[in-house]
Amino acid sequence: MAKKRRQLLILLLVLAVLVVLLLAGMAWSQYQASQEAAAEAEASPAIETVTDPVTLTYSNGEHTLSFAYDEEADAWYYQDDPDFLLDDGTVTSILSELESLTAVRAFALEEELDAYGLADSASYLTVTDADGNSATLRFGIASGEEYFACLDGQEDTVYTVESTLYDEIQTTLYDQADSTAPIPTLTESILSALDISGAQETSITVKAVEVEVEDEEEEADAEESSDDAESTDDAEADEPEYETVYYWYRGEQDITGQELQEELLSELTGLDLGTLSDYSAEDSFLETRADQLVATVRVTYSETDDEGETSDADFAIHLLEETTTGEDGTQSTQLYAVVEGYEGYLWTVDADSVQWLRAVAQDGYEGAMAALSAEAEAEETEE
Repeated sequence: MAKKRRQLLILLLVLAVLVVLLLAGMAWSQYQASQEAAAEAEASPAIETVTDPVTLTYSNGEHTLSFAYDEEADAWYYQDDPDFLLDDGTVTSILSELESLTAVRAFALEEELDAYGLADSASYLTVTDADGNSATLRFGIASGEEYFACLDGQEDTVYTVESTLYDEIQTTLYDQADSTAPIPTLTESILSALDISGAQETSITVKAVEVEVEDEEEEADAEESSDDAESTDDAEADEPEYETVYYWYRGEQDITGQELQEELLSELTGLDLGTLSDYSAEDSFLETRADQLVATVRVTYSETDDEGETSDADFAIHLLEETTTGEDGTQSTQLYAVVEGYEGYLWTVDADSVQWLRAVAQDGYEGAMAALSAEAEAEETEE
């Protein structure tokens, strides 16, 4: 009995030692992790500015842009022109980067700020919070793939930071224009009319028709069992299924399924304004460039409001063509778009993306059909 007690005591002592060693190992691992985290934080210190900024100004030496936050709209706007169609994605991206900004390295000022390009830096960003607290981060010259930087008022510490923020403040105002705001998202299911005008005028209507869906398998089964009178009498008729089919008409002519009709639908549903080329808060490009107008496309479609109510709406895009002659005498043509209701915005448009809408405006529907057929034949010949 005494021997068993000794064995049990020895086992308990061994277990206690193992527990102590385990706890010591865990404590050591935690200590090492905290030391590594501290060393990493010291090697890549956070660059602190302000929390929850409500204004942002940035400059790259060529342009200086200022933005402010609209709490009610939960969006940012351009301070010099609050009505500008701003896509605030760049602003929110800059603020997100700034919130978690860490330096690649930090060091005490060793030379004059001029040596780092920070004495009279034209590249900077400034953020201000609702209480008026502000911070300015300045960018100096490049250091490999990084940039020297410092905070105003804390010039005794110089950082090197990755190029992300510096690259983002190169973004111009025009690059931040929201090209999706002026145009609706068009689908065939909401189209009801299309009017294309230019040298020729063409009107097209789109009608939705409910048609019964034919189930080929059910028809085949019905034929096989047609001789079985008893089976036929007992069978219950299935409820018919319907689908919506869209018919396109030019006047009384059904043009549904024609290649040109499909091209027009593709261009309408894929309509893209591209990038902003010019902007005026006061002038209308549709008026100042009236001599360049080559086509107007007006679409009548149905839109649904937040309460589920549907009503008819119109959308019109005007296409303008500008031809310039280079010093060598070669000519180049650029197509622009002005959206009705947004006449102060001049957008670049890829000519290929509206090729057949413009062809119908220029040559009429029949002329565009002939051109499309000729193009298809030419492609077949090349093959």
